[in-house]
Amino acid sequence: MGLGAHPLTLDAGLHDHLVAGISHLPFILSTALVQTLGRREDWPAMAMLAASGLRDMSRLAAGNSTMYRDICLTNREAILRWLDALAQELESVRSLIATSDTSLEPYFAQAKQVRDALYS
Repeated sequence: MGLGAHPLTLDAGLHDHLVAGISHLPFILSTALVQTLGRREDWPAMAMLAASGLRDMSRLAAGNSTMYRDICLTNREAILRWLDALAQELESVRSLIATSDTSLEPYFAQAKQVRDALYS
């Protein structure tokens, strides 16, 4: 019986770049979200309102801190490039919100399409 695996052969540098984006960046984003909220004076009140959205977004922050420290130190350059790209994307969406730009809805819709295509 087969395992259903699909082997993928990649150059080591490409592998490190790709996993930095799809694995390491989400962990860092999750921990940064938890740190941003948890450091607030009003965190106890926020925590009482927390529901599935925060649970889902913060799940990765519960990961092994030693392992992720080592990952960040050994794949530093790729992770930094992804963090720079994420910072640019956050600035773009911040600008849309700050200016009440009507393209905010299509921005969210496109992200939904990408995500739906990945998991459908």
